[in-house]
Amino acid sequence: MTTLFHSRGESGVTGACCENADGTKWISEHFDSRARGHCEEYQRNGLSPSSTILLRRLIDDGLSGRTILDLGCGSGQFSVEALKKGALSSVGMDLSPVMIATANRLASESGFGRNAKFLVGDAAKQDHQNSDIVILDKVVCCYPSIEGLLSKASSACQERLGLIVPRDVGFARVPVRVGVYVDNLIDRIRKNPARMYLHSLDHVDYLLRAARLRRKIATVAGFWLVMIYERY
Repeated sequence: MTTLFHSRGESGVTGACCENADGTKWISEHFDSRARGHCEEYQRNGLSPSSTILLRRLIDDGLSGRTILDLGCGSGQFSVEALKKGALSSVGMDLSPVMIATANRLASESGFGRNAKFLVGDAAKQDHQNSDIVILDKVVCCYPSIEGLLSKASSACQERLGLIVPRDVGFARVPVRVGVYVDNLIDRIRKNPARMYLHSLDHVDYLLRAARLRRKIATVAGFWLVMIYERY
């Protein structure tokens, strides 16, 4: 296999302080407490720079009339912005019940109550309805193992899959890994179960190519790498 990103190992910095076998229980607990802050930040400043880049790239290749599957949707802001830009509908899923309640409220208040539906669930374990575009916005780094997540996401993807991951590549690798290590260390000291996981970008690429998705776009956005894969 040709190496695209020259990443080393399947995982970089990992944490193992979770109460369930697959290491995802902390996601619900952590983001339940952050739902209000996430929504308020979006209402003040809009999407984050990396999410804005992803949305613009999707618009460039055609977003109008497309169906969206937003996995790890958080408080729903990406879905709402996609609907504002012409997407036909969006279904979102997140492990955090509070995030999902916030997302449904945001969609309703934004006039998209009939176009958007947000559900509580583990995106790595649920079968999803086929959608034109699948979104994984800063979600891969929340999972200690990504095979199930990418399998479910790619199976539902009809046209494009957009994902945002830590920029663990090139000259950015060292500062990114140091930053993740320090952040995880602080969380351990504070007894916060939250962890950020770094996965080999070559492994991500391999899994998506095996699902007949090829990388079309890779754009740097500070700490993050924005990528779009397309069906072939």
